[in-house]
Amino acid sequence: MRAADGGRRRAKVTDALVQGALVGTMRVPIKGIVGTLAGASFLVTCLVTWLYVGRVYSYLDDELQKTYFIKKFASFQIEFHDPYASEADPVPVAQLTGEQRRDFADYCKYRFGIESTTDDSLEACRRGLPNSLANRIGSTRTR
Repeated sequence: MRAADGGRRRAKVTDALVQGALVGTMRVPIKGIVGTLAGASFLVTCLVTWLYVGRVYSYLDDELQKTYFIKKFASFQIEFHDPYASEADPVPVAQLTGEQRRDFADYCKYRFGIESTTDDSLEACRRGLPNSLANRIGSTRTR
């Protein structure tokens, strides 16, 4: 008879663990806690991705291409503009309009960590932008 009682007690303990745990005097289901933690971790992952991943469009080989990059600084801005991300002949930074210059300065800051907005630093950023783009443009023009 004791064996049967022990089996029932174990079953009750197991059921309590599966259904939920006692926290103070409140019954909290484990499935609810796991679901809440999973949802919270998903939201944190989405927020970190939003803050640290950026996107820029380029026009190469007669098609629009998206390039994703890891930002050097956190920002809610996702989409950036690079006026030099095309096969067109580049214009000097000094000839960019005010809005184009601000967009390009933001792009250089978040993609490459260049915070200065002087003509020299933006020209250096333009000349070094991104090597893969420069290589693709160079390889298509030599064909």
